[in-house]
Amino acid sequence: MALVEILLRLLVAFFLGGLVGLEREIHGRPAGLRTHILVAFGSALTMIVSMYAFAGLNINYDPGRIAAQVVSGIGFLGAGTILRDGLSIKGLTTAASLWMVAAIGLAAGAGMHLIAIISALMALVVLYVLHPLETKFEASRPDNELEVVVNSVDCFAAVLDLMRKYQGKLTKLELGANGLSLKLSFKSPNIELTARILEDFAQLERARRHSSSGAGS
Repeated sequence: MALVEILLRLLVAFFLGGLVGLEREIHGRPAGLRTHILVAFGSALTMIVSMYAFAGLNINYDPGRIAAQVVSGIGFLGAGTILRDGLSIKGLTTAASLWMVAAIGLAAGAGMHLIAIISALMALVVLYVLHPLETKFEASRPDNELEVVVNSVDCFAAVLDLMRKYQGKLTKLELGANGLSLKLSFKSPNIELTARILEDFAQLERARRHSSSGAGS
């Protein structure tokens, strides 16, 4: 294969990886412009090597095997961008975009320029156009409200700890005959997390009752 064709494929991967990486860089994600360029560029180079490095040798080989390892190996890089922050898991979109630019780089390295360009444009549509829509859906998600009555300083502190753990908000504080009433609200993305919040507060209530019965005896 001519050197000009090799350089063209690498430049296409470089440019398309940069387009996707620029969006991640603008949003301050851990894997930004340089990381996406390197992933796309390296994927294209891997594809070129796997297709043509052994072409003149009288051996049987499968060009797709080396390229397949890129798709598998990119998972380790993507895993480094995923972080848990309270109720939220951040970095999934960045991990997916790294996987996407790896595939784009492979397509560019194989000489499938049109497919690589269309794929990069579709990735940009997902990252730019759908992001405000996703944010709107998250904002419209109703809060889960929970009312807790505490009658000791220790119990009050434990409730506040759970509120901070699950990134809740204190919406009401009222002193009643049975103690201090707190109304908390949580944004829970799924029913499993809601169940975990309720279970933690139930354990707190069981511990409070056990402590009260122990003190009474």
